[in-house]
Amino acid sequence: MNVLVVGAGPAGVYFAYLAKRQAPDWRIRVVEQNPADATFGFGVVFSDKALEFLRADDPSTYELITPQMEAWSDLTVVHRGTPVIIDGIGFAAIGRLRLLRLLRQQLATVGITPEYERPLTAPGELEAYDLLVGADGANSYVRRTADFGTRIAHCTNKFAWYGTRRRYETLTQTFVGNEHGSFNAHHYRHAPDMSTFVAECDAGTWERAGFVGMGEEETIAYLERVFSAPLAGERLVSNRSIWRNFPNVRNDRWSVGNRVLIGDALRTAHFSIGSGTKLALEDAIARAPADRREAGRGGGRERRLVRPLSRAHEPVAARLRLELYSAQRPGRPTTARPHVAPFRENLSMLFPTTLVGSYPQPEWLIDRRKLAGRFPPRVRARELWRVPEPYLAEAQDDATVLAIRAQEQAGLDIITDGEIRRESYSNRFATALEGIDIDNPGSALDRSGHPNPVPRIVGKIRRKHPVELDDLRFLKRHTSRKTKITVPGPFTMSQQAQNDYYRSEEEAAMDYAVAVNEEIRDLFAAGADVVQIDEPYMQARPEKARQYGLRSTSGPRAIRSCPSSPARRCSRFRSRRHNRSWTHRCCKSCRGRKSWSGASTFPTRAWRRRSRSPIASGGRCSTCGRRT
Repeated sequence: MNVLVVGAGPAGVYFAYLAKRQAPDWRIRVVEQNPADATFGFGVVFSDKALEFLRADDPSTYELITPQMEAWSDLTVVHRGTPVIIDGIGFAAIGRLRLLRLLRQQLATVGITPEYERPLTAPGELEAYDLLVGADGANSYVRRTADFGTRIAHCTNKFAWYGTRRRYETLTQTFVGNEHGSFNAHHYRHAPDMSTFVAECDAGTWERAGFVGMGEEETIAYLERVFSAPLAGERLVSNRSIWRNFPNVRNDRWSVGNRVLIGDALRTAHFSIGSGTKLALEDAIARAPADRREAGRGGGRERRLVRPLSRAHEPVAARLRLELYSAQRPGRPTTARPHVAPFRENLSMLFPTTLVGSYPQPEWLIDRRKLAGRFPPRVRARELWRVPEPYLAEAQDDATVLAIRAQEQAGLDIITDGEIRRESYSNRFATALEGIDIDNPGSALDRSGHPNPVPRIVGKIRRKHPVELDDLRFLKRHTSRKTKITVPGPFTMSQQAQNDYYRSEEEAAMDYAVAVNEEIRDLFAAGADVVQIDEPYMQARPEKARQYGLRSTSGPRAIRSCPSSPARRCSRFRSRRHNRSWTHRCCKSCRGRKSWSGASTFPTRAWRRRSRSPIASGGRCSTCGRRT
């Protein structure tokens, strides 16, 4: 097999190493148009698990690279001078040139030396090879020699990639502003004495600042003034650090004839995601021959060689082949949300934020002393409201508008009504159902193990009418952002009632599920983007939750036939049947008791392993005060 690898970046070098190691009889040539130590940028960052795929496939390279990396566990977001630390994520980084030299060291062990400053200018130079691997980056020459179905769109934001001697303890996003507009910096250390510092701003800010007429030193001086706080007196270091628009490269096909694309030539991943190099290395593993038997096919069968191997890789690549750049796609206004920097739109696609639970009701609306002096109400508790009944609905509307505006000002992506009209998260819905006697309440143990007045089930549970539909319509009239509405879960409501009718709690939970299903269908039909099912009792009563709780909430009775449309479907869901439904189970460890399952918010169909949910923002448990 006669192979030409075009490009000596991480993708090309690592592919050549793997291919030669598995197929020593292959004749592999690696050419690169740039000098050996020419590299764009400073460092590359990975999540703490990003290189785990190397451990099994290539332990020697894994052991070579990982000791050279800088590692930390937290991520920091600095907004208006206030740092917010997000813990438990885990990252590792390494200098881009350092990583490349380590991969070249591996390549040398199989007897291959890349040819540098060797540009390809004529298509005829590619014809003498059985397999042609395009690893030549976002501006790939190989990609231009065949029809891969290429689409390239440039993000509207401007960015410049610098370094600095300032040492940062975490990967940090720093948002700042001045008279010209909003700026963002992505910065993290990639060596003990060196950090990456990517400066970013929207196109309007870039123009108002006058960067178009600035030279390199003048640009650095301006950015050092803008980012004086995070730089703390250190200088920015340039390495071809010119302003760019990030190219979003996509291809319909990864191979045409004997030509294959890997790395940035195939698809780019935005620097804020930090997965471009990881995908490049995974491409190399997927495209290289799996074993000597496969490699021995050779000859004119190169397409049969690479195609089956790539299929296993496609789900890996698809994880970041989402609509990551729609927030900055050409034509989208960058000033739609002036209270936050426009580049935050890009982050919102990956990490949409929302309230997990309720927004605090104001003191003038509800008597907090009375509320704190009792268990959360499961029956109606009208005595908690400070406003007389004739004016209560109007007062709740006013408080809801205040909650909506506070969420928008905080920059949340998905807005809720704050559950302002509810005395607790469950009682407003649960007491509106048929088959419930609320005038003669029963008793049931709360999550704390104490008896609490609860609705008494005296007949078949049915939903008489929509309960929260008007709440959603009010919410949508007062915000232009995506909306979320919450409903209590059927399992939780079955635990918050005295059952005097059904033969078992499970039967009651299943009829509660039918009522919840009807409510969810009406909410989606009215335009809800997200419906959250609150199920805190799953963590409090794990055995019952295992027996029938999850089935009642996530099974067909609760979410069967819920309508879906592109506007209401989660961006990560690709099935027509997947609505944007989340289930919230309070916190992982309420009052010290460990939850029976993982994260506090998860998609209702995740148990079927069909899809992944967006991430809901953290909050505090109303029972124990712990962060969810």
